[in-house]
Amino acid sequence: MKTLRDLDFDILERIFELLLPNGNLHALSLTCQWFRKACKPCLFRCIYIGTRTPLELRRLQHFTIWSFVRHLVFCGTRWAYRNAGYVDLSGIPLQKLLTWMTSLSSITIGGKWSGCVSWDDIRSLLGLPGLRHFDFQAPPYYDDGVPGGIHDLVLLPPLASLRFSIPDYRYHPRNMPGETKLLAHLLQQLPSSLEVLSIPLDVAPLSAMTTFEWPRLRELHLKGDHRQDISTCPPMITVIARMPRLRSLSLLRAHGHAQDSPRRTIWPADETGYSLYQELECVTISYPDPADKIYSHMPSTLRRLSLRCWPRHYIHQHRHDRKTVEDRLGWMSPILHSSELCMILQRCETPKLQELEIEYEEDADDLALLQSIPSLFPNLTSLTIIRYRGTDASNVPVSQIALALSGLRSLRILRIHLDFPGTPHPLSTMMPIKSFGLFEAHEELLQHSARTFAMSLQGSLRFVCCLLRERWTNSWLPFCVIRDSGGLISVKLDEDVTNIGDIRCVVRSLLFQETPYVDAQCMAACSTIRAPLLMTKHLNTNSIPDLNSSTRPFRIMYVGS
Repeated sequence: MKTLRDLDFDILERIFELLLPNGNLHALSLTCQWFRKACKPCLFRCIYIGTRTPLELRRLQHFTIWSFVRHLVFCGTRWAYRNAGYVDLSGIPLQKLLTWMTSLSSITIGGKWSGCVSWDDIRSLLGLPGLRHFDFQAPPYYDDGVPGGIHDLVLLPPLASLRFSIPDYRYHPRNMPGETKLLAHLLQQLPSSLEVLSIPLDVAPLSAMTTFEWPRLRELHLKGDHRQDISTCPPMITVIARMPRLRSLSLLRAHGHAQDSPRRTIWPADETGYSLYQELECVTISYPDPADKIYSHMPSTLRRLSLRCWPRHYIHQHRHDRKTVEDRLGWMSPILHSSELCMILQRCETPKLQELEIEYEEDADDLALLQSIPSLFPNLTSLTIIRYRGTDASNVPVSQIALALSGLRSLRILRIHLDFPGTPHPLSTMMPIKSFGLFEAHEELLQHSARTFAMSLQGSLRFVCCLLRERWTNSWLPFCVIRDSGGLISVKLDEDVTNIGDIRCVVRSLLFQETPYVDAQCMAACSTIRAPLLMTKHLNTNSIPDLNSSTRPFRIMYVGS
């Protein structure tokens, strides 16, 4: 009789991937030594190392899991006073660790809070010949602002993805010469191998990027504040035109007080001789300009289009949010109106579009805009509308909006925010207990509007999600559409749904629980790993007698406390 041992390892690996969530693979690994050995490549594929305390080399060298590690994440301490998230690699035997991890191909540094990493550490990490993915979430540290040994690294491994990020709301300085110099040096060696590039606009060497050819680049993500040298910055189309295989473009540019033009164009009217390549599938643009030529040249292959504000416009609606984005960062929100957005969408000849996201403020052409969506994009399966009331508007015509969208016959997911008057302040739950009644009434209003959309739209609709801002979280309430045998339609809040696509939903049971040590950005950094990661709290290695023993309880390991 054949047993699991007779299966090919690639089949076993598929089985292990299915068992990995919720600790099921760990349970299987405890059954016998053969399964323990077979499960190790999946169990220890990703390792987190906390940098709060120095690591003892004599303890690390006895671990027998290093050869299975493919993705290594360095995390700073989360709650350390004044140094929250500080990533310090000085207490880690970096050279030895890298020598032991013979299968290592992906490195992530940092987490939700930024830290500082020395140039010597960066040089050691980037010197790995097998490195293919590098995610840098902690800004580098240079005493003089510019890395003195930047030219020592003359030969980089052929990286497939490079991600470099700074905190979205970092105050000053947002533009650091050392970061720009580092990126310019890295990018000039990588254009022939990079497939994914994600960097902040604040430090992006755009002028240098126009001089390179990017034959393999498939994803380009630029986000941040780019007011430095704005007069000499080349048009974005001159960068995009050198990427013939680009499939995903995300350009989220903040708008500052001092900018003369309310919005910057990607493809100015006086620029000619360029084109968008036919492999482009996803486009995300903040504060789109109706005069931008890019919308008239969208390829027919486009599957996802997002025209939005960055940061979201609702951040500018309350005083406690405006203090950060307007007073400290100097950002404004030149949001589109219905008539402007309608002009842009009518120029997009993309009938195969499946996902659309729009964020705007209503004006007299609001219903005309909504009525045009079913005819312009008949194949939509997902639609996100973040709509704000005009200055003089006192109500929201929910029934008319639902009727305008009723022609969408393939729509499965509708995410909608209608900016109802009287919406509770996000921080009102921190007030006296009577504020909870306001949130309950607001959720009832959201459920009623979700039922209105469910009754007007076609039978393909599965979820209507309504935005809920509570404290410091912005999540979607997922209302599941229920149709009984008699044709009656109702909606019910589905609290078991945590994510729909790439959108996080509200999980009531987790709202007031202690936050896990693994934060959201670290989890997002590991999204390229096929199996979902377990949310586990950090462990002190003093309580782990032997990571090779059968007592090893987690797939994600924390070395250090």
